[in-house]
Amino acid sequence: MYADLCTAQDVQLSYATDDTFGAVTGGYLDLRGYLSPVHLSRSNVNSRYEGTLEPAILDHGLDRYCVLINLDVGNGAEVGTSEIEASLFFCMLVRAYNAGTILTMLLLKLVDHEEGLFERVGIAITPMDSDRTITKDKLDNLLSLLEEQTSLPCRSQSEGLHTIRII
Repeated sequence: MYADLCTAQDVQLSYATDDTFGAVTGGYLDLRGYLSPVHLSRSNVNSRYEGTLEPAILDHGLDRYCVLINLDVGNGAEVGTSEIEASLFFCMLVRAYNAGTILTMLLLKLVDHEEGLFERVGIAITPMDSDRTITKDKLDNLLSLLEEQTSLPCRSQSEGLHTIRII
């Protein structure tokens, strides 16, 4: 059982030729859903990145919402210390599985604050080990907190959801 947490609002692709099955030269994807700043850090265990969703730990002192980060191939070198310190990373929640205990998210790097433009740099998933699993109550609390976020970079915001553009 799963629940979609974001929806595609618009997509535009530019092709190298008239063949729409051929090379893509540019484009964008507009998504509407729950957006959260994420604080990245290196794991002490395996040098992979981990993240913590901001609203739950900074604003309300709830249990940590830890996410495991998988960077897209080729983007590892582009995630620098200065970008991490500048808080340029966000997660868009995509889907909740297993009654909301497992969340998948897009990991995004902010490109243009005013226009709400982002670049996808990876994916994030909640840990599945028992001491860090997100319960249904925690998910409901997290979604409620994310709906309250009003100062995030985006193209538009309504009914607690943010519309962003991925380029």
